[in-house]
Amino acid sequence: MIFANSKGLELAGIDKNTPEVPNGRILRDLEGNPTGILKSNAMNLLLDKIPPMTANQKEKTIVAANNYFLAQGITSVHDVDSLGILATASALLQQNKLKLKIYAAKPLNR
Repeated sequence: MIFANSKGLELAGIDKNTPEVPNGRILRDLEGNPTGILKSNAMNLLLDKIPPMTANQKEKTIVAANNYFLAQGITSVHDVDSLGILATASALLQQNKLKLKIYAAKPLNR
């Protein structure tokens, strides 16, 4: 499941007229507008529009998330590695730059 804001939906071209996808679901409000919740294969409508992150972007993102979560008292997260950060997170762990525990899984549809 992915949660997208209105700008993300707009950039991905997901709107009231976007048809459902096989084995996926776009949650909609009473008027049929997407709420931003995309399930299963509907996630690809958004994920396929996100350009790949550079190694530097991945490292900065993981370190920032690590620091934010720890500051909130969160010490572990689950991640279905749809953005391909596992290798970078593993390297940061080896460098002792990652204190957050990440329970990672490979996406079934990738």
